[in-house]
Amino acid sequence: SQILQRAKVGADSPKYANFIRQIGESGQHLLQLVQTMLDYNKTVSGKMTFSPVVVQVRAALDEVVAMLEPKRMEFGVEITVRVEGDLTSVVTDPLRLRQMALNLVGNAVKFSKLGGSVLLCARGLNNTQWCIEVEDQGIGIGEDGMKSLFGRFVQLSTGSTKAYGGTGLGLSLARMIARAQGGDVEVKSALGVGST
Repeated sequence: SQILQRAKVGADSPKYANFIRQIGESGQHLLQLVQTMLDYNKTVSGKMTFSPVVVQVRAALDEVVAMLEPKRMEFGVEITVRVEGDLTSVVTDPLRLRQMALNLVGNAVKFSKLGGSVLLCARGLNNTQWCIEVEDQGIGIGEDGMKSLFGRFVQLSTGSTKAYGGTGLGLSLARMIARAQGGDVEVKSALGVGST
């Protein structure tokens, strides 16, 4: 932004658009980090509020996929959405649902192999419970990693995962939000095969 403010690069230069894009992406990244920290603190202190309403499941999942489109394209990953059975609508907090799904699907995309695929599936479990499953064929998680996966500020450091970035709060926060509403987040995974 300082280069642009000093007018060192003209507005008609290709570099100008690149600098503007980098500033925007960096700002969004910083905002996401701050919001994650604030939400985490609210959840830990028991002060996170929920506003449940009727949510159309397919539309909510499609919105999550649309929000992840730039990341999906960057990693060359295909995301498929499937809603099973007669699950059309649920009563939940749409903001918190989106937050959890973005964390889970974003992780699946980030840890997928180039050209891989992610399945985002919703289905009813019984008359009062439903679930979302996020399945990838990515790098997977070993037995040791599974023990600490939902810890605070945990980033699994086996292999190349240090290069993936993040705060190490996404999965912990998703699980805490789910549990605060009477749900949960669970994982099954195999190293080199993928995760659900």
